[in-house]
Amino acid sequence: MWTSSCGCLVQATEIQSFVQTNPQLGFALILQLTGANGSQQFDNLTKTKTVESILMSMDADGIKHYIDYLLKQIDDPESSHKSGSFCPLSRLHAKGLIRTNIQAIDSRRMWIIEQLAALIRNSSIPKCDQWIQSILDWFVVNGLFVVKKKSDKSVFRGVSHKPLKHC
Repeated sequence: MWTSSCGCLVQATEIQSFVQTNPQLGFALILQLTGANGSQQFDNLTKTKTVESILMSMDADGIKHYIDYLLKQIDDPESSHKSGSFCPLSRLHAKGLIRTNIQAIDSRRMWIIEQLAALIRNSSIPKCDQWIQSILDWFVVNGLFVVKKKSDKSVFRGVSHKPLKHC
């Protein structure tokens, strides 16, 4: 159980049944629970499996939208800012130097990779060859190669910013 912003007590089973009847709304719910007004660690903080149960109730199209959203967040320097944490690539230091928060970038990327792996691992989530292939392609391209230049001709998605090294 968790309390929403209006003070209403909502059970995870109610959310799951809502998503089962309206699978197209599952993606929007996940964005609210894990986005700027929620937490990427929503299930851990609430000691529930709400996000996981929503994913299990979503249709393949909703899962595909979620994957696209996650992959866009890998390189989006503003995504940390939108989620209420420090914006690692666009803030300026008091002395005018660009300040990077490597830990925030690494943390966000690790969370996204964990989410992508969990989608494949969880046998209760409806599978579709198309989105499984897109995740596996992303893992292979970014796990084995360093993408130096983005190509609009390529069907593969690559991280456009290399992992940053700690100073």
